[in-house]
Amino acid sequence: MKTLPIVWQRLVSGGQTCPRCAGTGDEVERACQQLREQLQPLGIEPVLEIREIDSTEFKANRLYYQGMSRVGCMPCINAGKDEIRVIAVRRPGHVSRIADWEWRVSQCSKHGFSTFFHKVDNLTGSPASIFARSKIDQVVDWANTSRGGRQYDLLAGLVDATACSSAYGLCE
Repeated sequence: MKTLPIVWQRLVSGGQTCPRCAGTGDEVERACQQLREQLQPLGIEPVLEIREIDSTEFKANRLYYQGMSRVGCMPCINAGKDEIRVIAVRRPGHVSRIADWEWRVSQCSKHGFSTFFHKVDNLTGSPASIFARSKIDQVVDWANTSRGGRQYDLLAGLVDATACSSAYGLCE
């Protein structure tokens, strides 16, 4: 039987782990058991290795240090103003790439428009006008406003693109 190695690392401090890591561990073990049941007919056995690491070995995803609150997708479609603003400052090429893809997908869309973000506002106007307010460039402009998008935030442009801005306090 072939083996499928799965490694899960958990942060341990003073012999204890946080409740979140403990819960994640339970889910990892449950997922491995389900995987074992699914792969057994194929002759593949998942083998789970649990490694305990301390704070000196712990390395968080570098995107957390750059102000991102979620790192599964970049940017997350649920990102807030602060995160979108940081992305626009630190990764302008990423914003340009999303704008390019919005344009490309719009060209082959039966409605003629497509966006990365699904903006929900008062939804007034035609689908095309709603689309125009939901494109990445307009979302970045909105991220630089305050008071419900009615006032341009002059202090928002002071974000230091090189400074750590972790929402989780990961910076030293």
